[in-house]
Amino acid sequence: MLYKNANIYTADFRFVTGWFTVENGRFAQVCEGATDAEGIDLGGAVVIPGLIDVHNHGNSNADF
Repeated sequence: MLYKNANIYTADFRFVTGWFTVENGRFAQVCEGATDAEGIDLGGAVVIPGLIDVHNHGNSNADF
């Protein structure tokens, strides 16, 4: 699957505007710049591979 028009955080610790492909649940290709290929337009959304947002709230005076 191809995703385009994204603000992607790369392995060299910078953001680039570009596109990427996902195959078998993994990033297969990350490219800087625009593409005319058919794909899902992310509208400039920020993509940070590997980031897991663990957002939890405590309950009954305990943290999770």
